[in-house]
Amino acid sequence: MKYLFLLFILVTSIFANNSDKVFQELLEKVKVGYKIQTTQDKKREKKFLLDVKAQKNMLLESTKKIQKAKKISKFFKNTIKENEIKLQSLSNDLDLASGDLGELFGTVKQVSSDMNVHIKASLISSQFPKRKEFLKELISKDALPDIKELEKLWYIMFQEIIESGKVVKYKTKVISKEGTQKVENIIRFGNFNAISNNSFLKYNASNSLFVEPSFQPNRKYISLIKEYFNSNEKISEIAIDPTRGNILDIISQKPNLEQRISQGGIIGYIIIALGVIGLLFALIKYVWLCSIKIKIKKQLKDRNNIRVNNPLGRILKVYNKNKHIDEVDLEYKIDEAFCKEVPSIQSGFSMIKLFAATTPLLGLLGTVTGMILTFQSITLFGTSDPKLMAGGISQALITTMLGLIAAIPLLFAHTFLSSKAKKIISILEQTSISFLNKDD
Repeated sequence: MKYLFLLFILVTSIFANNSDKVFQELLEKVKVGYKIQTTQDKKREKKFLLDVKAQKNMLLESTKKIQKAKKISKFFKNTIKENEIKLQSLSNDLDLASGDLGELFGTVKQVSSDMNVHIKASLISSQFPKRKEFLKELISKDALPDIKELEKLWYIMFQEIIESGKVVKYKTKVISKEGTQKVENIIRFGNFNAISNNSFLKYNASNSLFVEPSFQPNRKYISLIKEYFNSNEKISEIAIDPTRGNILDIISQKPNLEQRISQGGIIGYIIIALGVIGLLFALIKYVWLCSIKIKIKKQLKDRNNIRVNNPLGRILKVYNKNKHIDEVDLEYKIDEAFCKEVPSIQSGFSMIKLFAATTPLLGLLGTVTGMILTFQSITLFGTSDPKLMAGGISQALITTMLGLIAAIPLLFAHTFLSSKAKKIISILEQTSISFLNKDD
């Protein structure tokens, strides 16, 4: 394209100028350019031919390598087949030679796994912690165990059986209530539970340590611990948890009296306050009635010496003052004096009866309130978590219980005081009638 363009320029110049000189110069330039281009084309052609030859040589070498690799691959395939045949033959020979040892290997693995689970949860592991490491190694081992390993496995199983029937005292790490770790003397009762100097202990299988629970059983059990720990006698009394800590957990979660009362809420405290006030009032009324009865008995023994500090003395005073009047008027005067004394003797009974009737109603109110809280929890969170409903149910039951506990003794007190008051009134009534009969 380059030469055609020059030729086009040349022709244009010729037609444009009609100059021989210009034409000659352009012709020379075209010849020089053509020679240069021809030389470059020959070099490219030569180089291309050399490259083709090199590519052929590379292709030939690659073909040889492929053939050689195929021979090697064929050799290895044959070798693999031969090795598989040998391996199968050796495996058959191994099965024949091992006989029942294959079953023994599987049995040892299974027994070791079961024993490892038992050992992790066993209190005895706190005294012999290295047993778990041996069992882990035996479980992970792929080869058949040797005689020493089988004997050690048997020894661990036998040791667990023997130690389960022993009471042993030894030192080990204990986590206290505050979370600190310390070394203490403990007593282990077989595989059931353990005690320290002043508390029951729980075994934590995750870290193989004993933990001191934040809550302990009743004082009588704690006192047994102290006596047993410091006793030198062969036989001593002690409480044992056969469930390996489950009963201790239940006891620790059991609320005490203060917690029980607090579960009743404000209504529970009101019920207790009313019950206490009612019982105190009944006690005061009982003491007052007893003192009145004693004073009346003294007055009966000494009718001539009138005392106005008792109902009978006041009635007797009215009789002595009016015994000379008409019989009908005297009877009215004595009845009037008697009727004045009866209300004071029976005073307060209605208050005790009111307390006895109010406390169960307050308990019912607490029950309704607790059930409302329970249904609110169900509405918000559903029934998937019983703990969310436990608060309302607990309040419902506790307030009912507190109401009944307060009402029952108040009812007995009301009945008892009423009976005592009736006896005093009966004495006054009989004495008043005797005055009239005496006058007749």
